[in-house]
Amino acid sequence: MLKKKTKKSGNLLILIALLNSLIKIHFIKFRMGSVKKEIPIYLSFERQIKFTIDSWLKYSFKGLIKNNLKALVKLIGLSYKHKGPVVRKNYQEYKKALDAKVFLRYLKK
Repeated sequence: MLKKKTKKSGNLLILIALLNSLIKIHFIKFRMGSVKKEIPIYLSFERQIKFTIDSWLKYSFKGLIKNNLKALVKLIGLSYKHKGPVVRKNYQEYKKALDAKVFLRYLKK
């Protein structure tokens, strides 16, 4: 996306990492009889950004360590390269949403 020899600012790197790791789908738990199902809903752009930043903070600050800035920077760098736990979670949720599409068609009938 960016040339390797150009100078990159920190804000641009954070913006690209944020766009690479946007969470587009959220699941709502729905009870159907005795079985709990999760229904996927699509998020607006503002909620996508909020969920992504929340997940960055959740993955970077684990345990009793409050100011783990190195872990946050590492997580942003991994998101910039399309790697890391946030991007992996997004892919798993995408696959889960494809499976749930069959369930949504069943509910509409």
